[in-house]
Amino acid sequence: MSKRLLGAGAALIAILVAVVILSRRSDTPSPATPESPPFVARPADFITDLDASETASSEAAGAVKAAFVSSFRDGKDEAARAAFAPDFLARFPAPLDGVAIPDARITIRRYPAAAGPDLDAQAFLSRLRSHLAGWVAVDRAVWRPYEFLIARDRSFARAAVHLQLSGRRADGHRADLRGSVAVELLPLRNWTIRRLEWLEGTRVEGNVPPFREITDPTGLHFNESPANRRRATEILNARMVRSLGGLSVVDWNRDGFHDLLATVWGRHTVLFLNDGQDGFVREELPLRTPEESADQYLFMDLDGDGLEELVGALDTGSVAGIAQLPVWTRRDGSWIRLDDVLTYKLPAGVRDLRFQSISPCDIDRNGTMDLWVGVLTDSESGKGGFNSVDATDGADNLLFVNHGSLRFTEESDQRGIRGTRYTYVGTWFDFDFDGDQDLLEINDWGKNQLFLNRGNGAFEEASGHPMVRPNAYSMGCTIGDWDNTGEWSVHISTMYSHAGNRIVPIAEALAPGTRALVHAIARGNYQWESAGGPWRETALARGCADADWAWGCIFVDLENDGDKDLFVTNGFTSHEDANAPDW
Repeated sequence: MSKRLLGAGAALIAILVAVVILSRRSDTPSPATPESPPFVARPADFITDLDASETASSEAAGAVKAAFVSSFRDGKDEAARAAFAPDFLARFPAPLDGVAIPDARITIRRYPAAAGPDLDAQAFLSRLRSHLAGWVAVDRAVWRPYEFLIARDRSFARAAVHLQLSGRRADGHRADLRGSVAVELLPLRNWTIRRLEWLEGTRVEGNVPPFREITDPTGLHFNESPANRRRATEILNARMVRSLGGLSVVDWNRDGFHDLLATVWGRHTVLFLNDGQDGFVREELPLRTPEESADQYLFMDLDGDGLEELVGALDTGSVAGIAQLPVWTRRDGSWIRLDDVLTYKLPAGVRDLRFQSISPCDIDRNGTMDLWVGVLTDSESGKGGFNSVDATDGADNLLFVNHGSLRFTEESDQRGIRGTRYTYVGTWFDFDFDGDQDLLEINDWGKNQLFLNRGNGAFEEASGHPMVRPNAYSMGCTIGDWDNTGEWSVHISTMYSHAGNRIVPIAEALAPGTRALVHAIARGNYQWESAGGPWRETALARGCADADWAWGCIFVDLENDGDKDLFVTNGFTSHEDANAPDW
């Protein structure tokens, strides 16, 4: 037995002895107070067959959505009553309950777990409607269970659900009520709600003019043909696409206005030149063919001549095992393409690298910018059977060290940056606060990787760092001091899975280690915070873990109030048939 277990056992015995001594000293022991039953019952014994549980969960969610949730989009309270059992009761906060969160531009109210009074169906619907006072429309109503336990005798079930109602007020501003609720469900003629209890959540109302969609008036469109749009829709319907391309913000002509370089991999790339008058015009790019369209572009002066180069994250093929990324530079006022600048060796049989990002950094602080390139897959990825939990057959990322005058050598392995995971993003930051730039690689289907710079551009992998322990499906990363406290936050976007959170607690076949691993994958985004000391995880406490199927993320001051907000893109593809499942 380990010393730790022996110590824990000794401590437990000491506590028990102390309790016994204290109880003997008491002259008149107090009678035990029976605990009141929970408002929402929890099955003592529940079904652990995943198919049976998930089938019941789907049926229950469908019944509640059809009656209760849809009634708010339609504005018909009588329809909601079909979702309630005859003895229905609820505990739900009133609009002025909870705590107001100070903010200059947004009205935020946080509601903790609701205590009584118990509300019958009419009182509950009236209270819920009071949250929607002043709304002219409910355009989003969500009911998504993340826990579902059905009693072994199928007499009732308990579910924990993410509830959200979003809409527009009469002044055009957005409003949102969202939180977690626990419900007790009865399988009567149809599944109905017997008890509903608010667990926690927020109500948010915008007080600034909402964003307006101005794509077409400003000229930001690809001008795709109907045939191309139809083909793209077919690809999305068939789930044949993982990522399409990227967007870069540049000042192409150095006039002080932000221009946009938008690309769809292998199809086309468009430069939208800011005209300084609330619009964009198209400008010619040095690309020769649509096939030269990359996943992402970097626009940066790499040789110190005062003019930017254009680098494409694109595999242009290989000759005798030597491949290259295309670089465009200017000579005598004209753009020319160079294929001998960012060259690298490929192992035998490897081809078709799918690049995802380019991230510059002066790794050795010599005044020249080096380039890290993230690679998602190559021709050999997944051939040996795909591991969706801890995949290591993605591709080898690249590190190009700058020697000046557009001379680079690929030195990732020599510098200690190794691994063949499925990488989306690379983020440079001083993670150990020793004065140099370290590299955090954000990987899908497995662990992220942190490489600490040892001061001279040589790196050592920090495999035991808390930031890389959980396996997850990570896709994005952003770093910032979002609340202006001097404390840095690293937000990593990954996937939150309602189904995963439902299944993990009841899957009997999962070993403890596997259960913890799967839960880490399904629990959502991670946020690490530090003021120069140890990093601690805060996403759950901050309320930013659940962003569904999350992709890119960024800390940005959206309402210009001096602090940074967190914007996370999410979702994947939507089928053109509203009755078909999205992905």
